[in-house]
Order: sequence, then C-alpha cells, then structure tokens
Amino acid sequence: MICVKNCLKSREYSYSSKLDFWKKGFNATYSQLDIDPGTALRRGNTKFERRFRAMEDAAGGQDGLESMGLAEMEALWKKVKRTVNNHE
Repeated sequence: MICVKNCLKSREYSYSSKLDFWKKGFNATYSQLDIDPGTALRRGNTKFERRFRAMEDAAGGQDGLESMGLAEMEALWKKVKRTVNNHE
C-alpha cells in the first residue's frame, strides 16, 4: 500500500480508470515485495477453502450451514479464523 500511496502523492502515473490504477498499484506492490501475484492468490484461496471446510464441519455439514442465520455464520467464521492453522 505504501507504493500505491506514493504513486498517488507523486502523480507519476496516469490512470485511465480505477481498475487500471489498482492493477498497476498492486502489481508494483507485489514486485517490490518479491511476491508472485498468482502464488499469493492461490495461497489466499487455499486458506479460504480450509477455513470454509472447517466451518462446514463445525456446523455439521452443508445442511447445518444452510439452517444458520447470518449472525450465526459470522460468529462461526470468526471462531474458525482464530482456530484454524492459517500459515500454510
């Protein structure tokens, strides 16, 4: 985000749209941190899937999730985020 903020301050880039800004800004950030965007996306998806499956298990399967209200799902999601190993 530092790169994105610096780009905004210096106005060294010309953006045709907000989407163009975010693409260039995030690509610059990833390159500065030496992170492959595809790898970061895959890891994020894997983390989400691991958390979601743990949430399903805690709720007693898909039927259990479907019977829950949004507030219950949110509470369960927060619990899973605290307990599931997120560093893989």
